Amino acid sequence: MEFVGFAAGFVAERIWSPDQQIKKLPDGKIHLSFSASSEPELVAWLLSFGDEARLLEPYWLVEKVKGQITRMKERY
Repeated sequence: MEFVGFAAGFVAERIWSPDQQIKKLPDGKIHLSFSASSEPELVAWLLSFGDEARLLEPYWLVEKVKGQITRMKERY
């Protein structure tokens, strides 16, 4: 996952999982990776950051999130 702006600082200051890895990038973004056991909770958490978060992998979940965002967009 990639985070920018306020979300980058917020995410970097906390422990989300015992196996998390955070990489701070020179442009102010951060990359966060960790194991998750609940797909719906992970997706809801990620979407709670709006456009300041982006899922990078796994590809199948990225596609699922894209589909959810498209469906959300169609409701407005």
